[in-house]
Amino acid sequence: MKRDLTKNIMQFLREYNIDYIEHGPHVSEGNVYINCPFCNGDTEHFMGIRLKDGWYGCYWNPKQHGGKKIQKLVAKLIGCSLERAKEIIGLTPVLEGEFDFLTSVDRMMNGEGEKQEEDDFMIADVEPYKEFMELKSNGSGDRFWRYLKRRGFDQPSRLLEMFDIWYAVEGEYKDRLIFPYFFHTKLVSWSSRIIYDNVDIRYKDLPPKKSVIGVKQLLYNYDELMLIKGKALFVVEGIFDVFKLDYHLPEGYRATCLATKSVRDNQIRLLKNLSDRYQMIYLMLDEEEISSILQIYSDLSFLPNIKPLFLPNGLKDPGAMDKQDVYLLMSMVRGQKEIS
Repeated sequence: MKRDLTKNIMQFLREYNIDYIEHGPHVSEGNVYINCPFCNGDTEHFMGIRLKDGWYGCYWNPKQHGGKKIQKLVAKLIGCSLERAKEIIGLTPVLEGEFDFLTSVDRMMNGEGEKQEEDDFMIADVEPYKEFMELKSNGSGDRFWRYLKRRGFDQPSRLLEMFDIWYAVEGEYKDRLIFPYFFHTKLVSWSSRIIYDNVDIRYKDLPPKKSVIGVKQLLYNYDELMLIKGKALFVVEGIFDVFKLDYHLPEGYRATCLATKSVRDNQIRLLKNLSDRYQMIYLMLDEEEISSILQIYSDLSFLPNIKPLFLPNGLKDPGAMDKQDVYLLMSMVRGQKEIS
């Protein structure tokens, strides 16, 4: 019979002054979230603990930063031995043979086996606003469709084959295209772009406090990119840079964006995962961001297949590229021996 550890875990967190949250957009019922002690600099409560049985896991590294033996987490949090941790949490020897949901999650993310309900607590969905609608070419979606055409996408339907794109005609995101962010198949945040030019705030993200994970901690279209074994991945700054590249790039070449001019620790972890699936990764920010490219390259230089890549002459950012510019870009990267 499995024991209920709820009381013991909560008592431990309180007595040892471990910062935790019980409520929020990503907190499922029966769980608490703490800062992951295994992640350097995690201050956003990315470690989930299921109270009834002590399963725990980190958003960013569920396999290595998680498990079913709560005493390992307790020992890490307060720097004690495993035996002492067992005493603190009120455990007798750990029951064997219990289902390790984190191993199951890892198998699932690699396409093995069926999803188990035990992994559901790891990430909860953000609820999309009721005014969000899937992009369409007619009715209220017509002016958003025409905006994409003005941005150089003569067939916006091709974008919809690659990306989820929503729009809003009322509410907080009125007159904006909405770009959802998914992580492990869950909706965790979104960004948006106003379709008019005479507005100071062009891009608007769901605030981190309302997100499960903020967009600047993620890579756009990450889930989809992890399903591909490709020749090259271009890392750019903004979503429209991604759109322009993916719209014209040949098969095997894809793009993602940082949504910032620097790279966060969590994004480094995700890029490490992607580096195993692409022969090359190219950093390609806007023309004026050369110093940022070099700094990010320095942060990621431990990856053997990453290189900085500067835009073809005369271009300021990837979002300004047209079909011919992308062909020129491809002639640059295809000339490198690393890509076969």
